[in-house]
Amino acid sequence: MAPRPIDSDFIFDLPSVGEAAVHPDGRTVAYVASRVDRESMEGESRIELVPFGGGAARKLTAGPRDRAPLWSPDGGTLAFLRHEPSAGASGPAAPQLWLLPADGGEAERLSDLDTGVIEMTWTPDGTALICVSDVDPDRPKSDAGFPRVREVPGIYYRGDTLGWRGRTKRQLFRVDVASGRARRLTRGDFHHRSPDVSQDGEWIAFASDRSRRRADREPWGAELCLMPADGGPIRRVVRDVQVAGALRWSPDGSRIAFVAVTEDQRWQSYLH
Repeated sequence: MAPRPIDSDFIFDLPSVGEAAVHPDGRTVAYVASRVDRESMEGESRIELVPFGGGAARKLTAGPRDRAPLWSPDGGTLAFLRHEPSAGASGPAAPQLWLLPADGGEAERLSDLDTGVIEMTWTPDGTALICVSDVDPDRPKSDAGFPRVREVPGIYYRGDTLGWRGRTKRQLFRVDVASGRARRLTRGDFHHRSPDVSQDGEWIAFASDRSRRRADREPWGAELCLMPADGGPIRRVVRDVQVAGALRWSPDGSRIAFVAVTEDQRWQSYLH
């Protein structure tokens, strides 16, 4: 290819890939392919499939805003998040869970959470997904009109790229694959994220900051916590860290690996 100068059109010829998910059989990889549309000047993303050893890619979803592919434990279903265009709105609606059969067919929407899904993980038996979703206790049930009074409850009340947060907290939900019904598992004035289910399906490990200093550590402070997979009492497992996350159960369920920032090394992450 002949060299060309970098100009304003160069971005249209720079597709990017990310969020790879290897199929359980190890033969293929689903990933997110992104590009900028010339007409709308907006980013688009879809999920594609490529052989693990390399080869031609195959389009799995049509987009325009699909991401976070995640294979079911048996490899028969691909879960992903889709931002659908909102009728009469300027931007896409909150991302929801969609399921796509691995052997072909149309993707179907599974979840209908008010604020959408932020992240998710499968249960080992493939019957449900544990999802993270925002819950705002001050969200009006209907259009209450404007102006609307907002009360600032703490230091962290808005976030970059997120906007107004108020008393919004990230909570865990269990979404049933057969019915699409979502059941809330966590409550309280705490954030919950990075869930992972033990191989026996009995426990959910996740990150949540429940220390007395959590108001000073928002939004990223987190400890390693455990709870029954169907909901119940929450146990704080690791407390002497500033931030914990990216956690995974060992295959035999006896250990949990996680990345943490310790209290004395606040800018360095370590694998524990």
